[in-house]
Amino acid sequence: MRQKPRSRSLPTIFPLLAVAVVCLAPTLPAAEPIALTDSKCLFESAAANIVYPGTTPTELVQKITPNTVAMVLEAEAFRAMGTYPQYEWVASPLAYPDKYPNDNLELDHGGGVNCNISDKWALVWPGGSGDAIYKYIRISRPGTYRLWLRYQEVPDLPAPFMLQVYRHERIQASAEGTLLGEAELGTGKDAIRGLAANIIWRHLELELPEGLIRIVLRKLPDKELPAGMRAVDFVFLTNDLTYVPNSPVQLPSLETIQQRIAALDKTTESLAIWSVDPWSNVTNKSWPQRDQLTDRIELDACINEREQALVGITDLTGEMRDWTLALEAGGAAGRVIADKITLHRLSFTRARRFGWVPDALFEIADGSLPLAAYHTAWLWIEVDTRGFEAGDYSMRLTVADAGRQAAEIAVNVKVRPVVLPERWPIEAHTWIGGLPTKDEANVRELAEHGITSLTYGVVDGHGEPQGMDRDMMRKYDIRHVLGFINPPYDDKANIARVVDAFKAHGVDYSQWAVYLEDEPADGQVQSRVDKAIAIRKLDPKVRFWANPSWHKHATIYTCRQLAPHVDMWCPYIGNLDDPETLAFLKATGKPITFYKCDGFLTRNPAMCYNYFRKLPWVAFKYDIDGCGFWAATGARDDPWTDMDAPGADGDGCDPTILYPGPPGKGFVPSRNAEGFREGMEDAKYLVLLKRRLSAIEFSGLIDEMLRSSSADQVTRLRQRMLQLLVSD
Repeated sequence: MRQKPRSRSLPTIFPLLAVAVVCLAPTLPAAEPIALTDSKCLFESAAANIVYPGTTPTELVQKITPNTVAMVLEAEAFRAMGTYPQYEWVASPLAYPDKYPNDNLELDHGGGVNCNISDKWALVWPGGSGDAIYKYIRISRPGTYRLWLRYQEVPDLPAPFMLQVYRHERIQASAEGTLLGEAELGTGKDAIRGLAANIIWRHLELELPEGLIRIVLRKLPDKELPAGMRAVDFVFLTNDLTYVPNSPVQLPSLETIQQRIAALDKTTESLAIWSVDPWSNVTNKSWPQRDQLTDRIELDACINEREQALVGITDLTGEMRDWTLALEAGGAAGRVIADKITLHRLSFTRARRFGWVPDALFEIADGSLPLAAYHTAWLWIEVDTRGFEAGDYSMRLTVADAGRQAAEIAVNVKVRPVVLPERWPIEAHTWIGGLPTKDEANVRELAEHGITSLTYGVVDGHGEPQGMDRDMMRKYDIRHVLGFINPPYDDKANIARVVDAFKAHGVDYSQWAVYLEDEPADGQVQSRVDKAIAIRKLDPKVRFWANPSWHKHATIYTCRQLAPHVDMWCPYIGNLDDPETLAFLKATGKPITFYKCDGFLTRNPAMCYNYFRKLPWVAFKYDIDGCGFWAATGARDDPWTDMDAPGADGDGCDPTILYPGPPGKGFVPSRNAEGFREGMEDAKYLVLLKRRLSAIEFSGLIDEMLRSSSADQVTRLRQRMLQLLVSD
C-alpha cells in the first residue's frame, strides 16, 4: 500500500518568505482571511512522478474526493498581462523547444526523474520591468488552502519574482482585485548552498473564499546581477494540509534498502561513510559496499600541491536531514591544519547526452550538508600543502544532527620532504570569452587552477585591456593576455589606442600579444600575414600569437608563411604529430604551446582525468612550452540548467569548466577544473622526475599516462611518481 509522504521538519537555515495579507473588502462574503503561515522550503528527494492526495502516481485529476481539492496549474499556460511572449516571461517551447523535455530537472542530491506532468516551463528572464503572467481559477469549496509552487532556485544568485493571490468578482485583465497574499521568490537565498540549480517547493497557506481567484507570477526588477533565467514549473493548490509534495524516491524497494543496510552491518546507525577514487564516476544514488566503509582518510602529498579525497555520506534513516560538518583538532601525533583543508560538495549538472554529471564543487563554508532519504552526498576534501613542512598532520571531521554526533572521520595527511616548484612550470592558456576579469576573484580562481595566459575575444575593450593590469598579472602570475584587435589595422590611432591602454595599466609589450585571427589555415593565411604587416608598420613592437589549425587544413605551409611575423606559436594538437611541422616550429626559436578543442565533451564524467588532466602531459611528450584548451568559460546559456543546447557544435555540450558565482566571490569550480589543476601539478612532478629518470624511463612514464583509461590507473600512476621522488 502506498503511504502518504510525511511532513518533515526542515532546517532553520532557510529564511522565511516575506508575506503580506490584505483583508477582504467587507462587501465580499466568506470568512476573514488568516495570516499566511510560515512558508516552508522543500527540496525534492526526487521521484518518478509526483503523487497527489488520494491518487496513484499515474492519475491526475482536479478533485480527489468531494472534500479534497487538488489543482495543478501549469505555469507555461498562464496568460500574460500584455503581449506574449514578453521580455521577461516566456513559455519554454517558444524559446527552447528541447530545453526541459519532460520536466526532468531534479535536485542534484535527490536523484531520479521528477514530475512528468507536462513538457513545458515558464521561464523568467532577467530584466528591469514588471512583466506578469496570471491564471484565473474558481474556488467552489471555501477554506484553508496550501498553494505550492515548484520552481528553480540558484544559491546566492537572485532573479526575483513575486507570487500573488487576488480575489475577483469577475474575470478582468487589469490588476484590480483584493490581494490575499504575496511572497517574493527567486532571491537566491532559499537554495541549498553546496548544490547547483535546485528545484524546490514553496508554499503559502491562506484562507480562500468561494468564488473567483487570480494567481499571478510577477517579475520584479533585478536588484543585483542575476544568474540568468529561472524556470517555474507549476502551481499545486490543495486543501489537504497534511500533503507534502516530497514524492517517493526512485530507489529500490524499502525491503531491498533494508537488506543493503543489514549487509553493511549498519542497522543501528544513521549514516554510512565511505570513500572512492576522487575522479571516479558517482551518482547521488550510489550505495556503498562493505569494503568501502571507512572512518579515516589518508592523504599523501609533497610540499606545494593540493591533494583530494572523495567521501560518500549515505543516509540510512529514511528521512531528509540537514547534517552539520565540523573540522576539529585530533590525533596525538598530528598538528592542526584546519585553515589548509577545504570542504566542497560535489554537485550534479544536467546534460542530455550524459545525464546528471558530477561536476560543480560548492564550498561548504557554513558546515551545512542537507541529505535526502537513502541518498548519498559527496564530500570533496582537499588539503593545500603550500607553506607546509614535511611531517604528519591530522584533523577530525565530525558529522552531527541537532548537536548529536553521528559519525567521525579522521583526516590524516602525510607531507613528504619533497618541495615541488611554487610556480606552474609550463604555460597554460584558455579561452575565456566575455569573462569579467575586472573581478579579481575570477582571475584568482583561474590562476589557482593552473591558467597562466588568458585568451579573450578582443584584447581590449574600448581602451580597457579587459581589466588586467600589471599588479594583477604579477600577483596571480598571469604571463600573457591574448586577443584580437578590432579593425581598421592600418589606422595608426586605432593601434595606438590599444597600445596606450596597456601602457596605462603598466602592461609591457612582452605581456600581451595580438591574436592573428582564429585557426589560420592554408587557404586564409595571406590575410593574416597582411594584418600582421599592417599593424607592425604602425608599431614594430606589437607581438603576435597564432594557432594554426590542423583540423582546418593548416599544414607546414601556413606555419612557414606566418613564421616571420609570429612571436608565440599555439598549433592544434594534430600539427604536433607531423614531425616536419614540429621540427620547423621548434627551429623558429619561438615559444610553443598547443591547444585542443574537445570542450564539447565536457559533460562526460571521464573528462576530468582522461582529458583535462592529460593536457600538460602532452606538452612534455613533445618537449614544448605548454598547453591550452577551449574553453574555461564558454557557456552559451545558463550553465546551471542548460549545458548542451540542441543545435550546438559537436555533441552540444558547452565548453566550460567554471560556473558563475556570486559577484566578488569568483567562480564555482568543477571537477574538470580540478582535473586540469592536477595535470599542472603532475607537471611539477615531471620537472623533478626528468632529472632523476633516464630518457627512456621518462618517456615510458608519459606514455603510460596518455594510454591510461580509468581513474584508478591515473591515481596509481601519481602515487608511483611520488614514490619515485621520495625513494633514495
